Amino acid sequence: MVDGKINNNPKFKKQGKVAGKVYLRLGEVLPSPLPSPNYIVMAIIPNGCILVARKVMESEIWSKPSWWYKIFSYIIMEVSYKTEGINARGTSFFQYKTIFKECNLDKEKTWKGRISPKSIDNVVRWMREVGICTTTKTTRGIWITLCKYELYQNINNYKTTTKTPIKRHKNDTISKEGKKVKNVERELFKPPTLQTIKDYIKEKKYAVDANTFYDYFKESDWIDSKGNKVKSWKQKLITWNSHSDKGKNGGGKWQTSL
Repeated sequence: MVDGKINNNPKFKKQGKVAGKVYLRLGEVLPSPLPSPNYIVMAIIPNGCILVARKVMESEIWSKPSWWYKIFSYIIMEVSYKTEGINARGTSFFQYKTIFKECNLDKEKTWKGRISPKSIDNVVRWMREVGICTTTKTTRGIWITLCKYELYQNINNYKTTTKTPIKRHKNDTISKEGKKVKNVERELFKPPTLQTIKDYIKEKKYAVDANTFYDYFKESDWIDSKGNKVKSWKQKLITWNSHSDKGKNGGGKWQTSL
């Protein structure tokens, strides 16, 4: 039952633990006193919900401007969650001016200036190009169908995992007295391969000879001239590149001080 009414289903009473349930919508007041202290209070949140996979943080949309993700989320929330009338599941009719208003995009800015309703077309076209949706334009607006709506909006398609325990910061530890103290141990350094160094130098277009760099630190067991273990070989490459002589790494004296 809903709207603050009591569910007196006999099977709840037979369990001995729960006498029944009280369902409340947001803003409603809990009946007092309850018929039994064993009643469960259930909140009913209006307008339903959508599912958002944590993997969205690994997708391209996550690297787009924040207002792109706002439009992306709005479309997911507004498409039909079930086939009804002319609207198939995962499909709905949109107008850019409505999306612009509902997402409060008049308050958003880009480096070019304020966003206009026409800017939404860039987001929708990108969604179509990467396979997130299909579209059909009409004279009044656009029909948008999310391609994998059934996959992502079905809780049964999500893999459940065991609860991950909260980890302390790797630089902290707990003493016998229970006090937090600084842990001087760092994550172990893993030396790169020569090919990894070559690929990174090529990617960054550094003027550093990969073989010279690799041999120098390999012979020293990845310990610099100050006697310190190398923590970041990429940082060392930045230093070598900044000291290169007109783009040529001649292996001068400066290297022995790194």
